[in-house]
Amino acid sequence: YLDGRDELAAKEPATVQLALREPLAAFGGDRFILREQTARKTIGGGVVLYPFATRPRQRVDPRLSTLTRLREAGDAAERLAALLDLQDGAVVTAPALAAAANLRVDDVHAALRDGDSLVRLPDGGRPDAYASAERWRALRDAAVSRVAAFHEQAPRREGMEMESLHSQLAPDLPAKLFRDVLARLESEGTLRRAGSLV
Repeated sequence: YLDGRDELAAKEPATVQLALREPLAAFGGDRFILREQTARKTIGGGVVLYPFATRPRQRVDPRLSTLTRLREAGDAAERLAALLDLQDGAVVTAPALAAAANLRVDDVHAALRDGDSLVRLPDGGRPDAYASAERWRALRDAAVSRVAAFHEQAPRREGMEMESLHSQLAPDLPAKLFRDVLARLESEGTLRRAGSLV
């Protein structure tokens, strides 16, 4: 139980994370029923909120309020905003959001077209990925910190290798998407690129 409880009374609701022995195909919004091994008794049931969750790091999961926002979301835009806050990485691809929300990619783009607090990568009508404003600020601050630390350690070098920054900052991001991140940071005046150097 993500709220730290050890057990539930019968018919009492809770937000939980299930750890399964084998992979299971599930999308956000899918309903499920849990039965005992013989399938004679029903243990419980529910709705999948976030199918890509990582193991909680604390007894009371700090993601609980965001999961509640996700559960209570009134439309696709609200669901997607909560999902952006749940992701481990700062930048999330449109297909990953679509899978988490059980939407088509076109529906993701339509729902997030007018969100003022979102960062779209690359800029334009059909971005490949999105970031919440808060996650983007954290990514930008981390990028500045790492490049500044590099310059402090190697003041005679013109800049940090882009691949080195990529591996330190967001190793899970595809290379093309990381270049979009750098282009956005450059357009904001945060960093400067010269060839493969940042």
